[in-house]
This record gives sequence, C-alpha cells and structure tokens, in this order.
Amino acid sequence: MEPVQCETESLPQALRERFRRGAKYLLIFTGTGLAILFYATCTQETVAALFELDYRYLILAAVLQGLDIGAGAWRNHILVRKLKSRIPPWLCLRAQLANECGSAFTPGQSGGGLAWVYIMYRGGISPGSAAAVSVLVFLSTLVTFEAFTATSLFALSDQMTSTTLVYGLRFGFVVCSALFLSVLTSLCVPSHTGRAIRRGARLLSRWAGSRAASVNKAAERVAQAIQQFQGNCLLILKHHRLAVAQVFVLTSLYYFG
Repeated sequence: MEPVQCETESLPQALRERFRRGAKYLLIFTGTGLAILFYATCTQETVAALFELDYRYLILAAVLQGLDIGAGAWRNHILVRKLKSRIPPWLCLRAQLANECGSAFTPGQSGGGLAWVYIMYRGGISPGSAAAVSVLVFLSTLVTFEAFTATSLFALSDQMTSTTLVYGLRFGFVVCSALFLSVLTSLCVPSHTGRAIRRGARLLSRWAGSRAASVNKAAERVAQAIQQFQGNCLLILKHHRLAVAQVFVLTSLYYFG
C-alpha cells in the first residue's frame, strides 16, 4: 500500500513575504512586550536575583531542552520517512524548532502546530501527510499520559492524601481515554467530511459569482488533504507498526525525562 498522494504546490512568493513580515512583527511586538513587562515589574530584588543565578543550572537546562527538541524531531522523522523516503532529519529538526518557537510566542501554544506544518510543507511534505504524523504523535502522547496516570493511581494511591489530586488524575485519565477513542474512531469509521465539504462548496458557489471556480477548487484541495490524512494514518498503523511502537517508546522516554 502506497502513501496517499495529493497535489502539493509551492507557496506563492507573496504569501512567503507576508509570512516573513508577520514573523518579524511578531518577534518585534513580543520582544517589546517582554521588555515593557520587565521594566514595569522590575525591582532591585529582581536584578539582584538575576546576578545570583547559578549559570551552571542554565547550561544544564539548555542541554536538556536541546535533548527534548532532538527527541521530538527524531520521533517525527521515524513516521515521516514512512510516508516519503529520503527526508533528511534536518527538516524534522527545523520543524521542531519552529514548533517550539511558535508555541512560546503564541497564546495557548496555538501557533506551534501551524509553524511545524508550514516548515514540513516547504520541505515537500503535504499538509495531509504532516497532519497524519502530528495526529499519530498526539495518540502516542495520550497513551503515555494514560499509562503514567494509571501507574500513579494504582501504585501511589496509598500515598495520596489529597482527594482533589486523586479525582484530578481520574478525570485526566477519562479525558485522555475519550480523546484517544475519538481519534481512533475518526480514522477507522469512513468519513463523510469530504463529501460534506464539496456539497457546501457547490452551495456557496451559487453566490460566489466569478469566484465560483476558485471556491470549488479550494474545497476540492481541502477534501483531498483530509482523504490523504486519513489514508496515511491508516497506512502507518497497518503497515508500519514497528515504527509506531518506536514512536510510543520514544514518547514515553520523552515525557519521563
């Protein structure tokens, strides 16, 4: 079974320029905001604390963060190369760095995933394939959280004196299980999303006038990307189980550390 392919076009130059300009403004406004916040809240104690920092711990933290980024890039590369061979590890490392930066600079870490998909797209990975890898990594994260939570509830329940903590762990386990089952169901049950998108585009094109063709073309590309996403997820789960197992083990080590 071959990976599901769909048309992947290079981003227009104007769109790239807008992205670069937006990233530049984001960095400028973020840096300015942090500087203003530091200036408004800074005290003599803050400055004194900065000079009293043990920079060996900062170096240790930087090393651990580097290992964290490397492990995240490695598990992505394990899956990406099953969909498209000869993908260099450097591409996954760049995408992981973009993910870390996008998550750090945006509210609720909402920009990390988009930055990751954008870098992978520029490297020749279609959005459907990138989304498939992202979802499978997300599944491995959910399983890891469930395993850690179950272990804590069964092995450490006697040492937990706070009922709030126990109920919180149980609630987290239920939420992770529900998300895991929802994602699996969406992959295993035939989806009618593409059909609904095409039908909606036909209805919208009646009022789009001269842009009706563009609306239908955009809807078709979205539907193809969704179909590719689902097909590639099932391809990896059915035919590359060893790679999936490697990602699950690496994710466990990733969060255990």
